[in-house]
Amino acid sequence: MHIEIERSNLMLGTQFTSSIIDTKQAGNHQLANILLDAEGDCLRVVASNLNITLTRVIDEVSIEVPGKFAIPGRTLAGAVGATPKSSMVLETFENRLRVRAGRAEFDLRAMAGADYEGVLPPADRGEFVDDPLAEVSVPVDEFRPALAAAATTMAPQRDYRHHLQAVLFEVASERFRLVSTDMSRMCVATMHTDNKEPDPSATALVGRRTISEINRLLMTTEEDCLDVTLRSNGIIVKDGSHTIRSNVVNQSYPAYEHGIPKEGCPIMVADRAALKEAVKQATLTALTVDRMVRFDCSDNALKVSSHNEYGHRFQTELPVQYDSKLAVGFNGDMLYEILDNLSGDDVHLH
Repeated sequence: MHIEIERSNLMLGTQFTSSIIDTKQAGNHQLANILLDAEGDCLRVVASNLNITLTRVIDEVSIEVPGKFAIPGRTLAGAVGATPKSSMVLETFENRLRVRAGRAEFDLRAMAGADYEGVLPPADRGEFVDDPLAEVSVPVDEFRPALAAAATTMAPQRDYRHHLQAVLFEVASERFRLVSTDMSRMCVATMHTDNKEPDPSATALVGRRTISEINRLLMTTEEDCLDVTLRSNGIIVKDGSHTIRSNVVNQSYPAYEHGIPKEGCPIMVADRAALKEAVKQATLTALTVDRMVRFDCSDNALKVSSHNEYGHRFQTELPVQYDSKLAVGFNGDMLYEILDNLSGDDVHLH
């Protein structure tokens, strides 16, 4: 292999993929490597921990001799980051990779690309044994805030219910939905799409680490949409040059539809910013144990109050659109986090 590439392009490739490298995985040292696959007019940079595989395709590269080799990922990323020159030459010889930039030269251990690919799951070698359950293109400006909101209501890592440490991806006719819950609160984010299939809906339960990688891609991509493919045992998310392939959580998810308010339920409309500020203030004097903030509503006025075991109290009143009476308590910290992740001027409470 002999290629010439701009340092910035190679750095983007190694930074995107090296985040998934597991250098401590016992008995599988190959997974500490990054695969460089130079063929045709592009360079593929691949890394995997067997559960998640990240791929970055770089088009701006000059390939003199094609080839496929795996190099220690963190070492390669460090070498690229420490090189100030804008153009780099990568060439292999006798199971070594030489990286040259100006007068600087790194000589790194390499292994055959076929040996690295041999440890990857069949899906990462393009060997799919099933047809896609659903394929949908999702606008980034809708996907990004929806996934950020869903990530806040997943169960924490210490929770023994592993299926709740995930986000449910659901694709139905003209709809893409994200659902998450820790059984104390729930997020349901629905985006309308152009897809006419599937019917009935297709679902995938996506784990916490994969959610983190998808969110990272959403924050950096320059594309308008991400393509999401659901399979029976995995999910693929990609834009023009990045691909995330991941296994899914093989457990059933709660019937979340029962937690969605039915049509006809009374709705309170409040100014989101004012309500968020009131809840934040109320949490300062909330009980240490349950962090309860109390809502008392009547005649289009909402009183937000709290008190704690030390005798401290707080209350304030907000104008709202709600002509019925209501008295209810919430965990103030959770409610504030939900209000902070919503957008828009008004918030509707059912």
